[in-house]
Amino acid sequence: MPKLTILTNTVPPIRSMGYTLLRIAKRIVQRKPLNDIFPKYGGHYAVTRSLIEGLTKIDADFNYNPKKLRDVSGTVVVLGYIPALKQAISLKRQGRIKKLIAGPSLLIMPDQYKGIIASPEVDICLVPSNFVIDIFERVSPTLKGRTLYWPSGVDTQYWRPVGEKNKKKILFYFKRPPSQLFEQCLNYCKQLGLEADVLYYGKYTIDEYKDLLNTYAYLVHFVDQESQGISLLEAWSMDVPTLVWNPEYFTYQDRFVYPSSSSPYLTSQTGRFFRNFEDFKSLFINGQFFLPEAAPREWVLSNMSDEVSAHLLLEICNND
Repeated sequence: MPKLTILTNTVPPIRSMGYTLLRIAKRIVQRKPLNDIFPKYGGHYAVTRSLIEGLTKIDADFNYNPKKLRDVSGTVVVLGYIPALKQAISLKRQGRIKKLIAGPSLLIMPDQYKGIIASPEVDICLVPSNFVIDIFERVSPTLKGRTLYWPSGVDTQYWRPVGEKNKKKILFYFKRPPSQLFEQCLNYCKQLGLEADVLYYGKYTIDEYKDLLNTYAYLVHFVDQESQGISLLEAWSMDVPTLVWNPEYFTYQDRFVYPSSSSPYLTSQTGRFFRNFEDFKSLFINGQFFLPEAAPREWVLSNMSDEVSAHLLLEICNND
């Protein structure tokens, strides 16, 4: 039996006939092939992909979504899908699981789904970054002492720069920006003679994003909060430094959450923060925009490749 089981589904998987027929009908209407009705990786696709492929690259002893209960190992990580976590909690109560780890992409707040993530059977609650630990432990105090951060990695072979970038081209990433600030920053870059273009979140394919990052020398990222920031990680792996709007708070379902971050893993090697238009302009006026010490891809290779991320997860699993 493998030493580790990764779950993003129940064992055996629960899929009703109605669900299956609905997925098939949707693929037919969209004229898409039927062989990808069910994605290769469940849960948050990028997170699961990184872990499974990272564990494979380092030859770890694990299985993913086994079809039989007898193949579930003593240590289980539930990455996604609340029914899978419910099943794992039941198996832990029965003594069939010795160590249960849950997260980091199961929920946004720990009191969702009746606070299941804080169940006593969950030995470790994973979150994507350090600032999220404080949020989770404030909302659910019983999680104190058993919440750890674990970032997923990136495929550094796919997200690999090719050719020269145009130093006059800057890409604006539009996710959830304040409209006035966004327009001010965009227009300012154009006034400086930079070729500034906009990429809208949810309106592009992975290949399109990669192609743009091969051309543009810089990325300006607009979103109020990122628990990890995978689109930023992909840009850094393509050796693109980033200027990141960081209001340091966000709202979620009428909750005001502070402090937070829009790029919890930003460093001097990968980019700079700004809070308002004056901050943004000062990056250019003071010469920080060109980031002489920037080495984003080098930072990713050392800190957030699939392999590095997988090793970190194994360390968490092996620690008592």
